[in-house]
Amino acid sequence: MIGLARIIHFCFGVYATGLIVYVLLGWFRTPETIRMGSWIGKYYEPALGPIRTRLKPVVFGATSVDISPMVLLVAIMALKYLAINLLVPGF
Repeated sequence: MIGLARIIHFCFGVYATGLIVYVLLGWFRTPETIRMGSWIGKYYEPALGPIRTRLKPVVFGATSVDISPMVLLVAIMALKYLAINLLVPGF
């Protein structure tokens, strides 16, 4: 069971790291980052889309901030914690 918990921990970690990379790529607009962001977006937009429809961007003056990646990151961490603790309590 510990081996399976480690695999789950690793997979959730890779997905969460990819989400952070996807968000950072959105801040830098060059042809390379746009191309890479569209490729990575195939894995994250299906999860971010429903969150974005329910959660509107937070407005700060003339700027709006999309907080859906933060919500997804918290959900990923919660699911990882739940899945691992169901398999191996106290992992």
